[in-house]
Amino acid sequence: AALATGTTVQITNYGRYRDGVTLGTLEELKHAFEVTLGAPHIVAEPGRPSGYEETGVVSRVVPGVGVTVYSSSAAGHSYVKAEDALKPIGHTGFLFDAKVEAAILYTFLTNARFREAVQTEHKTLAGLLDQYVADLKKAYAKEIGTPAGR
Repeated sequence: AALATGTTVQITNYGRYRDGVTLGTLEELKHAFEVTLGAPHIVAEPGRPSGYEETGVVSRVVPGVGVTVYSSSAAGHSYVKAEDALKPIGHTGFLFDAKVEAAILYTFLTNARFREAVQTEHKTLAGLLDQYVADLKKAYAKEIGTPAGR
């Protein structure tokens, strides 16, 4: 758009995306609770794991899952989405987020077999993360300017 309109754009990179650890055990449980509790706009069939990417570094150490029930039709961090947070649609999303999060935590705390499965999956995937990142660097060496051997 900037090129088309002759506008000068300066991009300031003030953050960094970091790959995190996504756990199928927690994702599947989250989806099951969203469906069971009747959260709005939930697809009946589970999709691919979404993890909790915004805390990638934390997810390498602490197992977790992102819970974000539909609370607005607006995009990302927009003013409309902020306004929706104060309306019934936002309130409903917030309540379902809390219900799903509480149900996940209750299950994790009270079900030893589930807790062990989560911890085992997390330990395994966290242990493989360095190799995964190294493989990404090799695969995208040309695009990111990293020599393939590093």
